Amino acid sequence: MNRSIETLVPGQNYYIAFVDLWGMDAKPDYYLIPKNLFAKWIADRHKQWLATPGWKARVHKDNPIRAFDKPDFEVFEKYHNNWDLSLR
Repeated sequence: MNRSIETLVPGQNYYIAFVDLWGMDAKPDYYLIPKNLFAKWIADRHKQWLATPGWKARVHKDNPIRAFDKPDFEVFEKYHNNWDLSLR
C-alpha cells in the first residue's frame, strides 16, 4: 500500500476488505474494516516505524510505502469473518 491509504473519507459507509484465499476447497478468511479506522491505525504504525531504529541502529527514512503483517491484525479481531456491518 502507499500513503494514500491514510486518507480519511467522509461518512461511515467506507470499508476496506482484506481476504485470505486458502485454496479452491477452503473457505476464505476476511476482514471488513471501517476505512477511517484502518487509515488512522496504519498512519500510527508508520509513525512508530519511523521512530524505531532500523538495522544497525540506522534511522528509518520516510517513504510512501505502508506495510503490516497479518499478526498485527489482532487489533481488528472483531472484524474477522464478520459480515454484520451493523455491529460497527
